[in-house]
Amino acid sequence: MLPFLLLLATLLLPNPALAKEDDRLRMVVHFGAADSQQWWQAKALEDSSEKFIAGFQKLQVVTAPKKFLDCQKLHCRVNALHDARISYLWMGELQDQRLQFQIMEIPSRAILSSGTMTLGRTAVASQVQALQAVRPLVRKGGIIDQVFARQQAHRWLVPEALSAIVNLQQFGFWSALLALLGGVAWGYLLLIGGRFVLGTFHGIETIWHWNLFQLVHSWIEVFLAKFFLLLIYLTPSLGLALFLTGKQDAIQQLTWFLIFPTIGLIQIAIFVLLSSLFTLRLDRKKVKDRVKDNDVWNAEISRYLMGYYQRLGLDIPLSIIEPIRFLPGTSLDILTYGGLFTRPRIVIPFQMLDYAIGEPEVATQDKLDRAPVAANESLGLVLPKKRDKVLGGKTSEKALEKAITKSKFYLTPKQAMLYLQDHTQPPMEASAGVWGHIRPQRSGDSVPLISDSLQDLQIVEELLTEHHVKFAKLQFEEDYDDTDPTDLDFLFGILLREIGRVHRREHYILTWAHYLNDWRLGFSDRLAKVYDWCLNFYKDHFSKHPAYLADAYVVLHHGRHHLAQYMYYWMTGRTHLLTHRANRQQLLKVSDTIFDTLRVVPPGDAELKRNRATPLNRIIWLSQFFSSGLPDFPIKKSKPYIPITVGLLAATLLGFKVLEAVEYRQVYDQRIEDVKKQIEDYYKNKEKEDGPGR
Repeated sequence: MLPFLLLLATLLLPNPALAKEDDRLRMVVHFGAADSQQWWQAKALEDSSEKFIAGFQKLQVVTAPKKFLDCQKLHCRVNALHDARISYLWMGELQDQRLQFQIMEIPSRAILSSGTMTLGRTAVASQVQALQAVRPLVRKGGIIDQVFARQQAHRWLVPEALSAIVNLQQFGFWSALLALLGGVAWGYLLLIGGRFVLGTFHGIETIWHWNLFQLVHSWIEVFLAKFFLLLIYLTPSLGLALFLTGKQDAIQQLTWFLIFPTIGLIQIAIFVLLSSLFTLRLDRKKVKDRVKDNDVWNAEISRYLMGYYQRLGLDIPLSIIEPIRFLPGTSLDILTYGGLFTRPRIVIPFQMLDYAIGEPEVATQDKLDRAPVAANESLGLVLPKKRDKVLGGKTSEKALEKAITKSKFYLTPKQAMLYLQDHTQPPMEASAGVWGHIRPQRSGDSVPLISDSLQDLQIVEELLTEHHVKFAKLQFEEDYDDTDPTDLDFLFGILLREIGRVHRREHYILTWAHYLNDWRLGFSDRLAKVYDWCLNFYKDHFSKHPAYLADAYVVLHHGRHHLAQYMYYWMTGRTHLLTHRANRQQLLKVSDTIFDTLRVVPPGDAELKRNRATPLNRIIWLSQFFSSGLPDFPIKKSKPYIPITVGLLAATLLGFKVLEAVEYRQVYDQRIEDVKKQIEDYYKNKEKEDGPGR
């Protein structure tokens, strides 16, 4: 990124120069004669041409340097003029009342004009021929105007009032420094704004073609909404820049090159800083217990998520998932928020987490306040208690049960540590580290396995544990999936949807939205009504596309079935269709059942609005990513607010342009009259100077 910023810095800001009244391009006029007797005529024509050129404001005639006069060859003369920083050479040779001339641009050695001038009987005729010769240079929009336009585009002009106290070299140093700072500021402003406005969207190539139009449409709508929000937020910077634009040229250029992007970055820094402060306040109100006390929940939910991540082969960057903190919430809403100096949070209702994955076990902490190593590894231990008497050859049922009750069975090292700490008795089911229990066998009921080979014992271990997912053999050196196979699938759809919001960097805006919604309780009645009206207006007309984009992110990452189960559970509260780590066929069957159940649900007034993201509308839009999609409801026609707004903005802009054109028409007519008057005055003065009859 640094090379890009440096390149942007070198392109954005120009080099300095002094703005003087005599800052004109210089020309040397040199005419010679083939015949020595016509030498005086060539010099007379040279003098008249110099006087004629002196009338142009952007062109200055200077005397040829001595080195130029000493040279005889053309390339030597051109080098002499180049060293003297002269821009043009008008050279010619007089032969039999005709002057063969050429006008050369010294830096490029290009011939700009060439031709023949005939010595006229009057001075006016000679001036007309001279004007035709230099016309490519001095005409409006000609070569000289183009040169000055390029200089203006690549130079800063020091005002004449400052030229006496500002050294050009010092100004050049500061200009280069400001160019670098301005380029870096613009680069970061465009980078941050672009990452916020252009939401990342992975996996769009896997979408079906009949869903592509709606997906792109929603992306464009969200892009425009974010862009307008960014412009509205940067309005103070834009207002200050427009205010300073009417000042001097140096201030105007400095405004757009450095002041505007710098103030814009300061505004963005304030935004993310306030987002961090709002995040801490939301943590105290929306999170169950303290954030630091929920590390066990964060680890358990991350473990649940990474199990699906590995099994489904998701391509979401881990740099997006790892910073997120998954927390249990006290409210019934799923919240996503975060700031620059705080990690993103995804807060899920505690009741939903407890139902989906169960409350995690709290590991015993050691003296260093660290979790024990391998605290969750499955472990089955049989530790019979030492007895005074040895059991007889034939064990009775009563003695066998007594021996079993006096044995300790542990599932994990955590239970063993708990027993050593407070001597609690773990339940009999704690021995189920594998599916089954470790129990003593009565003699004669089975044939003992006798082997002294480690290979044979490993085979026996595989046979005893191959049915458990914990010990399943994985291919391609994959990690073992240590998640609970009884966890519900619908939670994955929720997590994936909220991760998509973090991936698109929407959690900054959501932080402000959640904080404002929480702050609404302190509003007055009138202000609360205004807030509720604005919120309902947004839900009725603008909530569809952000919701559609968030659900489509889940679809693109193989979570559509899980999200459908969650939305069904959210709408109905029924749990009979929720699955436990189901395979593809089972998930598809359950999704079809959900859609068939909701197919007969009548829509309400809210569902009939085109752009309102109600739960029923969302599940209908989600079903369109399946082969058994639900049809849309017959929507109520509403006012097209977005086209009307865009049309009004376009009409306003067009009106301003028309007014500018009408006002400029008067200026244009006045300039035409001034030019005509100058031409008439010029010819009148020429007639007076030349006298009548000439």
